[in-house]
Amino acid sequence: MYAGCTATVPPGFYRRDKATGGGALLDLGVFPLSAALLYGGAPERVYAEQVLGAGGEDVSFTATLRLADGVLAQFEAWPEVARGDDLQIVGTKGRLVVEDPWFHRPDSVELSLQGPPPHGEPESELIPVDPEDKLGIRAPYAVARYPFDAFSTAVATGGSLPFGRTDAVNQARAIEALFESAAQVRPVSL
Repeated sequence: MYAGCTATVPPGFYRRDKATGGGALLDLGVFPLSAALLYGGAPERVYAEQVLGAGGEDVSFTATLRLADGVLAQFEAWPEVARGDDLQIVGTKGRLVVEDPWFHRPDSVELSLQGPPPHGEPESELIPVDPEDKLGIRAPYAVARYPFDAFSTAVATGGSLPFGRTDAVNQARAIEALFESAAQVRPVSL
């Protein structure tokens, strides 16, 4: 899996302020990290590198995560470059590409399946995603409504959340290990 989340965040903006939880990993990197955990589970080991700005915040952050069954995930987060968001999930028989997955839900995802051996050309198709926009979430950041709606539904119905405590703890442990790895410039096992 590969994921990236980049943006141009001006110097001095609160999203870059280390004291308030800003910086590349906590502001932007949590999106691709969350995708890696969603599709691959909690990491066994992580390796990260970062570049620190004048205020001590990370202004670039890249990571490799070793997940179960020998699966690797890589992501990058940069608050000092042109905006770009992508997610690619690659398997033995194909690739799923989601453009702009974090903020603006795309109209479709691209599925490419490898043709027959020895050198079959991949066949691609665009698969519609919520083609009628029934959920009304095409606007930036509107996807953040999902956790609130899920919580409200769980409270109102007495049901459970789709992602619970385990998911939150796994995300927090991964973030802690990524910062440790970047600070020590070495892999960290979880």
